[in-house]
Amino acid sequence: MKKTIAFTLLWLSVIAFLKSAAFATPQPQVVVPFQMQNQHMFFQLTINGSHPLNFIFDTGAATMVLNPETAKELGLTEAGVISAKGVGGVITAPRYQDIPIALGKIKFKTQAVGFPVKHLEQRIGRTIDGIIGADLLYRYVLEMNYDQKELRFFGFDDFRYQGKGEKIRIKLKSRLATCRLSVTTPDGKRFRGRFLIDSGAGDCLDFTRHFTRKHKLRQRFSKTYRLHSSGATTTKTYFQMAKLSGLKLGQYSFKGVPISMTNTKGGVLGSFKNGGILGNRILKRFNITLNYQKLESYWEPNQSYRASIQHNCTGILVYYTPDLKQLLVRQIVTGSAAAKAGLKEEDLLLTVNGKKVQAKDKSWLLKLMAKPGQVINIKIKRKGEIKQFRLTAQSLI
Repeated sequence: MKKTIAFTLLWLSVIAFLKSAAFATPQPQVVVPFQMQNQHMFFQLTINGSHPLNFIFDTGAATMVLNPETAKELGLTEAGVISAKGVGGVITAPRYQDIPIALGKIKFKTQAVGFPVKHLEQRIGRTIDGIIGADLLYRYVLEMNYDQKELRFFGFDDFRYQGKGEKIRIKLKSRLATCRLSVTTPDGKRFRGRFLIDSGAGDCLDFTRHFTRKHKLRQRFSKTYRLHSSGATTTKTYFQMAKLSGLKLGQYSFKGVPISMTNTKGGVLGSFKNGGILGNRILKRFNITLNYQKLESYWEPNQSYRASIQHNCTGILVYYTPDLKQLLVRQIVTGSAAAKAGLKEEDLLLTVNGKKVQAKDKSWLLKLMAKPGQVINIKIKRKGEIKQFRLTAQSLI
């Protein structure tokens, strides 16, 4: 009898242990801190024992990208060329093989393309050695914790999600994760599509040419404005900017979301036959877990979830000078407050409302330019001459 009781107690304790193990919070194998700068996630890794390199973590990067200057500095040998596809089009780029990557305990070899990143550096204001995404996502379950500014990597075999986020199924297209969204246009029409989960995109939502034409989206917005981008290609890609009435992802919804539409036939937005790109201005409102092996994602609203979604109200697009030390006007939206005031492209920004414009921090400037009704006094340098302008910000969309 005593043996039976002892055996029963032992068996119950084993069951209790197994249950506790099954429901224990999984521990990441590696935790990597990142910094957010102008809607992009920066972290460091090493290549072949190098000094720490500045990389962007980009869930929209199917293949690792290397700055050709960094590849040259590291003494990497080209292994031919490859056609690389970006937002604006396709370029021919050098290819590198068997590159040894180290990220804490994570070590593996991969291939990369040598992609010019100067345009991206001037947009973000930081030197970039490379971009990586799918190479990590196919090896680990990843939690992008925007609250703690951490990338947390878990093994596939022992991972069980224990958070409070909603489970959303994903599909993989060309090694990249997509999720289903529904969008509502100002005329009350609702459209559904699959969108690329792209932490390397600094916008909210970009519609593909296919999605734009299929649903005749351009005709559904009464207020739009036009921008262009050339990226790493020399061809300009034109975008029509507008604002949705609503966006819905699973149970989560947003109102007044700025979007872009394009007619480009090249690049991701020209060839991708689904909805488009879901960018970091929406992603950063969640702590997101991606499990490519099980085709699952989990979205838990974080402290930024209810933050207002801002958009440009001046018509000024600001870029960094090539040396990344100053800010200049890259584009002026036709008919905007900035255009009416007389500002021009290539104007060098000196002060805004009496505050010196410094390249190391432009976040305050972007917030100021997103306030409708805000009176803004701008001092600039144009061809060696100092000029001052006054404008009142007004919504463009």
